[in-house]
Order: sequence, then structure tokens, then C-alpha cells
Amino acid sequence: MTGPAIPPRYGARQAMPLQGFLDQTESVDLDAILGKLEGTPAVSNELALERERVAKLAAAWAATPEGAAILEFLADISVRRPMFLPGLGQEAVAYAAHREGQNNLFWQLVQLIATGRDETPPAREGM
Repeated sequence: MTGPAIPPRYGARQAMPLQGFLDQTESVDLDAILGKLEGTPAVSNELALERERVAKLAAAWAATPEGAAILEFLADISVRRPMFLPGLGQEAVAYAAHREGQNNLFWQLVQLIATGRDETPPAREGM
């Protein structure tokens, strides 16, 4: 054997590349989705339009080197971190809820990016 089987710099980013999260999408017809909001109160329509605007901003931001670097960091501190629960006491449950909040923020951003690209957001892991 001439060298290690795993490169020395192999880590969570190589095991779970950011592009893997972002590529788990497919085309979607936003008009069909937003059309389902017809007949709902105006505040819902306004919120849907604002979400669409923010989603396009998030997609444009994610396409920049700066956006990609921030997404990599957010994935590192949330969904790529292993979670160990030594027991099922109150502290473990509180920690699990805290970690779910961190992971949810990342997934909300990934969903916005996919929507801004006119793609179906990726399914959440384990769901």
C-alpha cells in the first residue's frame, strides 16, 4: 500500500458536499403552486409573493463565491455535525431541540434557494 486509503484532508465537506444538498431538486411550476392561494386572504398572497422575491435573492446569492462559502459554513455547523444523545433526560431532549433549530435554519435556506431557481426543494433528510 503506497498511501492512506482516505485522503488526509477528507472531512465532512467531502462526505456531504454542499452541491449534493442543492442538486436534490427538480423543476417546479410556481404558478401552479401560487395559484392554489387564490381565494385566500390578501396577507397570504402578499406573503407568497415576498417569499418568491426572497427566494430569487437567495438563489442569486448562493451562486456567488461568498454565498457558497457561507452555505458551506452553515452546513458545517448544522446538518454535517454528528449528534450523540447519551440518554433521554431533559438535557438530551433540550439539546436535540436546539440542534433541530440549527438544522431547520439551513434547510429553510436551501428550500428558498431551490424555489428561487424554480426547482422543487429537496426532501429533508429522514422525512
